[in-house]
Amino acid sequence: MLSVRGEAGSGKTILALQLLSALSSKLKPIYISSRVTPQKLYSSYPWVKSSLPADAVVDATKPSEEGGLGMLRYIDKPSFIRALVGLLERRGEAIAAVDSVEGVKSSIGADFMDLSLEEDLIALAEGHGCRLILLYEGSKAADYLADGVVELSYSDYEGARLRRINIRKLRGYSVEKPERVFTLDGGRLRALPHSPVYRYPTGVKWKPKPEREGYFTAGIPLLDELVGGLPAGGTLLLSLEDNVPSEAVCSILYPMLADFVSKGRPIFLLPSHSVVLLPAFLSILKYFENLMDLFLHAIEKEMAGKMDKFHVVYRAGEAYSLYREWLKRCRAASGGKPVLSVVGLDTLEHRFELRDAIAALSRMVSDVRRFGWLLVLISTSSSPELSGVAATVAGRHIRLEYRLGAVVVRGVKPSTFTVAVEPLREGEAVPELVKLV
Repeated sequence: MLSVRGEAGSGKTILALQLLSALSSKLKPIYISSRVTPQKLYSSYPWVKSSLPADAVVDATKPSEEGGLGMLRYIDKPSFIRALVGLLERRGEAIAAVDSVEGVKSSIGADFMDLSLEEDLIALAEGHGCRLILLYEGSKAADYLADGVVELSYSDYEGARLRRINIRKLRGYSVEKPERVFTLDGGRLRALPHSPVYRYPTGVKWKPKPEREGYFTAGIPLLDELVGGLPAGGTLLLSLEDNVPSEAVCSILYPMLADFVSKGRPIFLLPSHSVVLLPAFLSILKYFENLMDLFLHAIEKEMAGKMDKFHVVYRAGEAYSLYREWLKRCRAASGGKPVLSVVGLDTLEHRFELRDAIAALSRMVSDVRRFGWLLVLISTSSSPELSGVAATVAGRHIRLEYRLGAVVVRGVKPSTFTVAVEPLREGEAVPELVKLV
């Protein structure tokens, strides 16, 4: 017997329906609902119709001696068990889900802590070769009877809903990573990989993406939706938790960088000490060598190794003047096209006096607004004061966090929805973003 528990709205009904659907080619599914009528079930989850025909959905919402079409005839525990015996004998080898046990107990007037119903159901299932799924709205009393226990939960974190699935017990098996983040997007339960291996983009040929007037594209449609578009003359702030992998950050930024390059637009990179962006930068250049003069990668003297012609070494206090000189030359070479600047705030804050760093940031923001460019600021915990200033001046603000082994992105300004970042697949440049609902 598998026990699935979770409070209302946690997703346990969807999980049970997906399990029945997944096994319907081998076992005859039976879904016994004490809470929802078959009509409402099909209306809410139309995808179940193909695997759960009408005779597989049993209405146990209204205890009655007469019953009706598709209804279970019962008024107490003995009649409930007798009705199930008839179902199982007609269905043969089956898998049955009871949703929920508390609902049935309430209908027959049984005490929630009385486990005789569960014991009888388990015995009945074993006697008929039936697999059994029992859904609970919170009770843990029957856990010891179960072969497996799955708990679904959710929490609201700063306006974002984060759902968790936890395999509490699986008899005979060791579960290495029992807890994961999941989503109910599209009315289906999808668990995200725990601690997946994020990789740097390897570089692919990029086709320019369409842009709406007055806006740039992030190169990822769902990210454009999350931030409400990237307006020309705007500033985007990426706030990163310390444990977010650089590879995941790169997979988010790569499409934006690649799209700018594919349109012959200049890019300036003043890297963060905390996030290694250069691999994404280099993977783009493989396909745009003729545009290398439009790149400038500013490296501190002690970080300089093998140099390419788009690298430049600067000394403390030089970054902004170097940036201005390059922009003047680069805008002329690109025919006045808009510029994308990616700047690590920790580099500014820790290599310059805070007052000078704030002044340089203000001038960058002013230049971007004046010329209709785009500025991307990367914020980490090592640049707290400058990050506070950036949060004020940025028109768009997203936050990347690490939750149960998954990188999630949520909209802060504007406050929108939350997505999880899937690792890049081999040969792909755009990561899949999964909406968390």
